[in-house]
Amino acid sequence: MPQPKNTLARLLIPAAAIVLGLGVTWAFINGSKVKPPAGGTEAAAVGTEVGTTTPEAGGSKVEGQPLGSGVQTPAVGGVPVPTGAPNLGAVEGLKARVFDSSASVGGVVLGSLDKAGDSAQQVTMSVVGAGVGSIKLSEHFLSVKEDQQVEVQAEHFFKPQVTTPFAALWVDVGIPGAAAKKRVSLFYDAGGPVWRAVQGKTGVFEAFVDDASGAAVLRIERAVELTPKAFEIGFRQTVQNLSAMPLEVVWVQMGPVDLPQDSTSYGGDKRRIRFGYLLAPAYDPTRQQVLADEHSHPRQDVLGNAAEVEITQWPSEKTTKEQHELSWVGFTNRYYATGVYPLIDTASAKPDKSFSWVERVTRDQMGPVGGQVVGLRLYSKVRTLAPGGSTDLSMGVYAGPMDNRAFKAEARPAALNLKK
Repeated sequence: MPQPKNTLARLLIPAAAIVLGLGVTWAFINGSKVKPPAGGTEAAAVGTEVGTTTPEAGGSKVEGQPLGSGVQTPAVGGVPVPTGAPNLGAVEGLKARVFDSSASVGGVVLGSLDKAGDSAQQVTMSVVGAGVGSIKLSEHFLSVKEDQQVEVQAEHFFKPQVTTPFAALWVDVGIPGAAAKKRVSLFYDAGGPVWRAVQGKTGVFEAFVDDASGAAVLRIERAVELTPKAFEIGFRQTVQNLSAMPLEVVWVQMGPVDLPQDSTSYGGDKRRIRFGYLLAPAYDPTRQQVLADEHSHPRQDVLGNAAEVEITQWPSEKTTKEQHELSWVGFTNRYYATGVYPLIDTASAKPDKSFSWVERVTRDQMGPVGGQVVGLRLYSKVRTLAPGGSTDLSMGVYAGPMDNRAFKAEARPAALNLKK
């Protein structure tokens, strides 16, 4: 005999299955959400920026929103690095940190003019771009009276402009894969100095580039080093990435500026811009012979049109065609020279004599027609910095007499053939 139908079971079983299915679906959805950290709030969903905290560097604040966008994946040193499409908005808010006026670099003096001391020169720093306000030679004088030392570099003011030797001008910051970069001035800010002296370290200065939240993104250091009784000055320069993602930077600074015209006028203005260079490997496989025969220009020839503030001097059509590689560049007058070059390792049997971080040298001029001051700008190649990584932009400066004995007495000027 057939069993009677269980109407109640027929209703309860499908209902339970539906409830069970809804419960599984809810658990799956709820389990896929990012869990809030202990004692904190729930983080944003994957694919958006979340606040992070990274170790402090140089005493600076380095916490806030990370630059970039996309899912965070392990990278250099295990630091999470945002990946995905470049977030150009992340660099738009970058700016140099402004310090209290008491932190000004301006007026800091390195070396001495005391003939009995161990300094060949006295370097006075400028608040403008942590550049040089003056370089005077302690044992070289304008007259036999020995009452005024020769000044081979000086800061020149043309309201509202200023030309400052070796000043940091700006740094262009971008995200790898994106063409656009944010230009951040390191030259001057009306609100206060953007460079300060590092406490406890003579001749060491620092600047920071912060994002819109005030978190440090870059730290830039310049250490100015004088060698006793030598005409070489070392500028050891580094740019460090303090953010949580890779960045691209281009460093731009002033090189030397005009030397004063000689008081003796016979033969006319003897001032020149000179370049030292390496031949292509096919002509000099050793890459050790630095020449300076072909690329020397009278100052008058590089002035150009007064309306042209900048004109590229290196590379030129000729240097590109002949595959010449830059080793040094400088100004000379009849008796003195100021030039920049790589801080090569002279203990090495085959040091790299190329000025490898410099991509381009331009002529910069300011001032009224007939009274222009000519300077050189140095543009770096694009440098890619991993999170926490840094790049070396160091250089040597020769500021002294056009004297073969002086050139030969100093290891780097001698090795780089600066006597040419």
